[in-house]
Amino acid sequence: MQPELFPGFTTHRIQTSGAEIRCVVGGAGPPLLLLHGYPQTHAMWHQVAPSLAHRFTVVCADLRGYGDSSKPESDATHAAFATAYYHWFFLIQPFDLPERLIGADPVYYLHRKLGGWGTGMAHFDPRALAEYERCFSDPATIHATCEDYRAAASIDLAHDADDADRRVTCQLMVLWGEKGVVHRLFDPIEDWRGVANDVRGKALPCGHYLAEEVPAAVLEEFSAFFA
Repeated sequence: MQPELFPGFTTHRIQTSGAEIRCVVGGAGPPLLLLHGYPQTHAMWHQVAPSLAHRFTVVCADLRGYGDSSKPESDATHAAFATAYYHWFFLIQPFDLPERLIGADPVYYLHRKLGGWGTGMAHFDPRALAEYERCFSDPATIHATCEDYRAAASIDLAHDADDADRRVTCQLMVLWGEKGVVHRLFDPIEDWRGVANDVRGKALPCGHYLAEEVPAAVLEEFSAFFA
């Protein structure tokens, strides 16, 4: 991690039952965990986390298999499953097809993914982009992120089925980009009301990467929700 992305935060490695998780922690107050998406790392929160740290103990973690967190072993139950998003269909292919194709030029693939959601690359801070490039150039990270999607197409579905009758009872806020695929194809509020009791949220004027495209708007919504 480049320290200037998270001034005043400390770096930790937390040993769990399934992985060693790398995270940065800063601030004081109630705990607030911020998780990233594919193909990024905790660095995606660098424009939001420092402000939240005035009110919360903010934890920004690399998911298992991503960034500098440990990489899980392959799981034979990760099977192929077609989805609407091409990278889902691609990443869930059997080992080691996607790993070899991505690994031939990981920075090219990373840039195509980051810039391929309709809003380009200009909103990415060069320091954060360098962090993504560093982490995604590790073959173990490429493999682990493919395994993440293979799990989503197999064992995760089984886990969902096991507790399909349970609902999310805490307050839930949903944010998405009005220029993104989610806004065009889904109704996020209604979709989440199918599994949660108290849902609120809105579309923000951006694409897929909310915290890096419109960090001020994300921070405003977070501050109001966590007040």
